[in-house]
Amino acid sequence: NSPIFYRPASKNIIPRCLQPIMSISAQCLNSVLNLLSSCLVLAISAVSQTEPPVVMTTSGAVRGKTIYHDDGLVKAWLGIPFATPPVGPLRFKPALEVPPWEGIRDALTQPPGCYQTDDTSYNVVPTSHMWSPTNMSEDCLYLNIYVPGNNVIQQYPTVVWIHGGAYYKGAISLDMYNPEVLVAREKVVVVSIQYRVAALGFLYLGSSEAPGNVGLLDQTLALEWIKRNIRAFGGSEELTLMGESAGSASVAYHVISKHSWDLFDRGIMQSGSPHSPWGYVDPTEALQLTEYFAGNVGCLVLHQVDMDCLRALPPDQLLAGDQSILYFAPTIDGDFLTEDPRVTAERGDTKKTRILAGLVQNEGMPALEYMLSKLYPADYPHFSEADYAATTFLVQQYLRVSDQNISHLSDYYLDRYGPLGAGRGSWDYLSAAAGLVGDWLVSCGLVDFVLSAVDSGSQVYFYYFNHRSDHSPVQDYMGVMHGDELPYQFGLPWLLQANYTDQDRTLSSTIMRFWMNFVKFGHPVSEPGDHWSSYSRSNYDFKLLETQGKTFVTPRELFCERWNDIRPYINIIKTKDMAWFKMNMVVLVATRRVSGMLNWLSTKYRDFTSLLGSNVLAHVF
Repeated sequence: NSPIFYRPASKNIIPRCLQPIMSISAQCLNSVLNLLSSCLVLAISAVSQTEPPVVMTTSGAVRGKTIYHDDGLVKAWLGIPFATPPVGPLRFKPALEVPPWEGIRDALTQPPGCYQTDDTSYNVVPTSHMWSPTNMSEDCLYLNIYVPGNNVIQQYPTVVWIHGGAYYKGAISLDMYNPEVLVAREKVVVVSIQYRVAALGFLYLGSSEAPGNVGLLDQTLALEWIKRNIRAFGGSEELTLMGESAGSASVAYHVISKHSWDLFDRGIMQSGSPHSPWGYVDPTEALQLTEYFAGNVGCLVLHQVDMDCLRALPPDQLLAGDQSILYFAPTIDGDFLTEDPRVTAERGDTKKTRILAGLVQNEGMPALEYMLSKLYPADYPHFSEADYAATTFLVQQYLRVSDQNISHLSDYYLDRYGPLGAGRGSWDYLSAAAGLVGDWLVSCGLVDFVLSAVDSGSQVYFYYFNHRSDHSPVQDYMGVMHGDELPYQFGLPWLLQANYTDQDRTLSSTIMRFWMNFVKFGHPVSEPGDHWSSYSRSNYDFKLLETQGKTFVTPRELFCERWNDIRPYINIIKTKDMAWFKMNMVVLVATRRVSGMLNWLSTKYRDFTSLLGSNVLAHVF
């Protein structure tokens, strides 16, 4: 601790009168210098945080922006292209890698969504506008990257978000998918990817002109770009795929397809599977659907699809021709998908991985309301036996199963939700109808897939989400419906505080922690006292996500066993049956076939005939 004297290089710069105060201990001087150094680093860091972040990728340099949150800074790059625009001669074909660009490309605004139809039928739900992008383009193959802004050196865990929309809708620009709070709180990197949907993403001819599955190949191309570049943004190359609805089915397709096995490590599957009726179509049906579609837009010549005609149509005219109740979906293309995904999954020829999967309590909403709106406006708070009968009738027409098989299902659901001896009420009939529709469209497909994944050696953690906000904008009878968990996993109750309650925010924090613990550690819980057993055929264990501690869910496995009982007899409606199906709906009370159904219904459900007289005749014709 001998005193030192600061001696400048030039003489007499420090006056003699000031020299005494420059004589300080070495330890003290070191402390001062360390403090000044820290301040300088913080000052430089503060300046760097406010400057637009620029990252060099294999495609070129991109400039992002800094977003300020109570939980920390987030750096975001919006609208980075990962493919050549799939337009003109590339329409319906696999996308090509994006060519490198020169200079710095601004990535500051949300990209347009891939071109899609605006299905106004879903306006029966007051929140339907939340699911439709306002800006659309065929030039839509972009991704967004969100990174914690406080440390760009650390390699953060990386999540890849794949949006849903039944393979005919969706976009990464939707407010529902804003991950800024999730990134700031949980210190993860989130990459949202876009892919072609509807005919532009899944039209199939079985040829190089339209091989099918190009929407899934878009996802694969995006994953390859992310693997090459994410370290430059501060993210780990170990990717966890996360998707809801069709996004969840897409995660499963990457688990199935060997093309994707090296591109990711884990998967989060929310309310969707290739085993859902909208998640897969066999090649014969896919080809018939393409021909039907081409005929609708005037591009079918002598029973041959005119691809030049389809490529020449403006996208709005092209998609306006999609008048079928059947949607374009993934199919066997001989490359990405070589056989029926159910066959592959049940054989166990899938990636051995860890999967977090689950459902919401009422997956059948809003699909039930959408279905019945095609027939008549049901009074859901007073849902009756007749409404339940109408629901099962529509399902039977779609599945084309016998009266005996549909009774095998419908009777079981009624008995489970409202035992006859207890006296059935409106809620029993509505719950049974929504359960039937939800299991058909969503739940059983997911349950079947994850059980096959467990059989093949994957580890699965299962959840049920059963929370309804006091500020929910939808009607009470819709309950906790398909997609209701999304705001909570992305932290929206913290971003839009006026729209949510303290309970909502608590649950959001819990779900974000569970999901990101799974991303980081492969297990959704990490705190002492938390328990979440893995899921198996011998142990249908699950985590119930809610706030009251008083709610319950009805696990779906026993219902799905009933569906599997009739699976060999299902002859799902095909494109060639469209004229028959539409006519059957229009002349619901006029044809002999439906009259036989009505006799059965009137015997089984007393008030069905009166409902037909008061509602169907008034609204169908």
